[in-house]
Amino acid sequence: LALVDLASAIKFLHENNVIYRDLKPENIGFDIRGDLKLFDFGLSRELPPDTQKDKLGLYQMTCRTGSRRYMSPESTLGYPYNLSSDVYSFSILAWEIITLKQPFHDINVRQHEILVARGGMRPNIVHNFPKEFLGKKNNSRFRGGTKTNTESSSNSRDICRFLSMCWDTDPHIRPKSSEVWQKMNEEFAAAAVIIDHIHDDKNSNIMISRNDVLLDR
Repeated sequence: LALVDLASAIKFLHENNVIYRDLKPENIGFDIRGDLKLFDFGLSRELPPDTQKDKLGLYQMTCRTGSRRYMSPESTLGYPYNLSSDVYSFSILAWEIITLKQPFHDINVRQHEILVARGGMRPNIVHNFPKEFLGKKNNSRFRGGTKTNTESSSNSRDICRFLSMCWDTDPHIRPKSSEVWQKMNEEFAAAAVIIDHIHDDKNSNIMISRNDVLLDR
């Protein structure tokens, strides 16, 4: 649910032509009702006029803005970028929320530039994702938007391929924030169904156990 709310916040900013540029755990909190809130807009800015876009739809804005761990490759390397830079940051943060592990925790700033920004290294989905997100035969590794081996068919498992698109090195391959929000809603709905099934199964097992006891008596 946190990812749904976070995707909704990014979607709202992008609909208003604002790029956030500093998505990280420290800038996310919850109010007294438990609703997710995005704060610290010190590095956010409104996009320049369309007349300043290049032929690829990118803007020359201040680079290396935000926290390096979640920063898009194009911003890290000083290249033009656009709203898709936030989508990249979202995908890295989503991986962290799902796995409860810090991405790129064992590399320094220089290594991050070489391995992640230039080399396309990304968090290892297969090794770190909960088994519910992966198929039994899916032992592929994701790097910079590429995938090999068996492609999972279920909605929850498809989140792996979707995140690999979000953190692709090419900004034009990344989905829009509205698509990210839609996908997170789909995942939340699918997870709710799974939880209901688990709850029903547990209740069924309890009933079976009770009946067995009665029959034994």
